[in-house]
Amino acid sequence: MAAEANQDRFLGAILGMAIGDAVGMPLAGMTATEIERGFGSTLAYHPRVFDDGTEIKAGEVSDETEIALCVIESFTVSQGVIDPENIGMRLSFLARGESRRWMHPDTIASASGRSEEADWRLPLMDDGSATGDLVGRGVPVGLMHAVGSTTLDAMAGDAETIARITHQSSYAVEGVTVVAEAVRRAARRESSLGSLAADLAARSSGRFAELLSDPGVGLDALDDDIATVVVGALRAAAEATDMEQCLTLATRDGGPADSRAALAGALYGGYHGSAVIPQRWIDGLESRIYVSLAVPWFWRTVAKARGRLIDLRTDG
Repeated sequence: MAAEANQDRFLGAILGMAIGDAVGMPLAGMTATEIERGFGSTLAYHPRVFDDGTEIKAGEVSDETEIALCVIESFTVSQGVIDPENIGMRLSFLARGESRRWMHPDTIASASGRSEEADWRLPLMDDGSATGDLVGRGVPVGLMHAVGSTTLDAMAGDAETIARITHQSSYAVEGVTVVAEAVRRAARRESSLGSLAADLAARSSGRFAELLSDPGVGLDALDDDIATVVVGALRAAAEATDMEQCLTLATRDGGPADSRAALAGALYGGYHGSAVIPQRWIDGLESRIYVSLAVPWFWRTVAKARGRLIDLRTDG
């Protein structure tokens, strides 16, 4: 039965996203054979060593989660308002530090001044590509609209605002919107995880509609196109019987494993709640304390913005 999301499903979604991202982080860009040879078939957190010798410790998240948390932080401190400038400045800070190594060139270019020159709303273009790293933008947008009464047009408008801080293709906007709708439906339980792809297909177009409407379509696991990543994540969440299997299915073939697993974890955790996440995965997550502090404030901010909570405190 459909019901608005509660704080526990917010926690399940964001923890699931972060854990999926961290599990997929060292596997991103690899083939299934390379993963099997280097890590075996047992799901675990692993470190990642870059070509320059820099090592990222096991359990660290990458840009999918970092950018989602930028959106969450900004929405919370802005008291329920999406502030593109505030989000953009947070992204600019990330792009100047270690997080730069994760970021797509489009995001780096936008965070380094291009978006600011356009008042944090890049001009929209009909053509252009979009990659799986954009899923991190859609997860918090979906949760913002998983509480109280809202409209799909309002959610789509917020998704476009977030997408256009860093991207200007209509395909990128559609990708963030589809992710947001998937997360919103899962967190509200408006769709089962098994029917989610079909329900989304009815509201999609182009490549998204084509892939979402055919459950037997063959996917190239190494393809970083956002539609391919979204469908792969939906399949993993739908076929899994627990979070462990969900993340295994999402990461085993490599490619954009971090993006695919981040979304699969968000959907599975958002639908079932935090109780489905094994404690060992939480214990090994480097950002677990930050997430545990951020989520209650984020949920409360969303609930207040949707008229579900009131604040009797006065300023001063």
